[in-house]
Amino acid sequence: MIISFFLRNRGCRHRCIFCSERVTGGEGAQDLTEDFFRETVEKHLRTGGGKKDAEIAFYGGNFLEMEDSLQSRLLRFAGPYVAGGQVRSVRVATRPDSITEERLRFLSENHVETIEIGAQSLVDAVLENARRGHTAGDVRKAVRLSLAHGFRTGVHLMTGLPGEREEDFLRTVGEVEKLRPHTVRVHPVLVFRNTALAEAFRSGTYVPLSLEEAAGRCSLAMERFERAGISVIRVGLQETEALKEELIAGPHHPALRHVIESARFLERAKGLLADLPPGTEGGKAVFRVSPADGSSFRGVRKENLKILQKLFPLLNIGVREDEAMKRGSLSLALEAPGSEDA
Repeated sequence: MIISFFLRNRGCRHRCIFCSERVTGGEGAQDLTEDFFRETVEKHLRTGGGKKDAEIAFYGGNFLEMEDSLQSRLLRFAGPYVAGGQVRSVRVATRPDSITEERLRFLSENHVETIEIGAQSLVDAVLENARRGHTAGDVRKAVRLSLAHGFRTGVHLMTGLPGEREEDFLRTVGEVEKLRPHTVRVHPVLVFRNTALAEAFRSGTYVPLSLEEAAGRCSLAMERFERAGISVIRVGLQETEALKEELIAGPHHPALRHVIESARFLERAKGLLADLPPGTEGGKAVFRVSPADGSSFRGVRKENLKILQKLFPLLNIGVREDEAMKRGSLSLALEAPGSEDA
């Protein structure tokens, strides 16, 4: 469980072309009182269903470029919960060019175990178009420093930035694979009101990805990161009222990861069915998945099952959720007619 506090762009020295303060911001670091902090944390702990390994996270701004007094104040709020064992640790989000040896030592002394680095791309031309104000070299250095100091390290990536080609995004994915962070977040670029990107969109100089293009790129990235042992902890932005109100254009879907996972399961299922030996027509083909993947495998309104049954009409296709199956895995077996499936 992550108990998140969104700090309204505090510490950001650059205004990226895509940045919407209303979408990425929250209560604001300066206005975050100790009483509000304590009430929020304790509410989450009460209603968290007994989840272990809770973390307190500071997102929405550039934590390491906030005033030193603010950083110390926020970490001081979190300290007693970590020391008392109610919360495992603290995580912060920052820019790659803000990470230094001295700042990492400060974080390690104040219960921070995870650093999420806003890289967005590792192609310099793309970073320049996005007005990021840092280079791909800054990202490489930051990730290596964070890992070397023992932090659990995450990298944020975007696809569909101005001037980015698919090969640029895949080059970024390859670079991140080599850096070996623990986690990655990936989301397609969306166009929000009152941003420089909105102006470019209206003038026709920026064309966002289609949902199909965005899903395809994210799917490729997920497959490569998973093979490399890098956990993809989020795909797409979190759905909020501010996002819905500020969104102008772009490949938005409230459950983008579900769409991608469903498409990936469908392709794998097609392959397994196509590889069945001759003479299996008329039999019962049952897929086994983890209970956590049941919905993704079936698809929206069980559309995947309908597609598979249409493509292989001589088979009786079913799915069974099996606790023994690892999440993300899929198996297929022929069973006797009449066996039970879910």
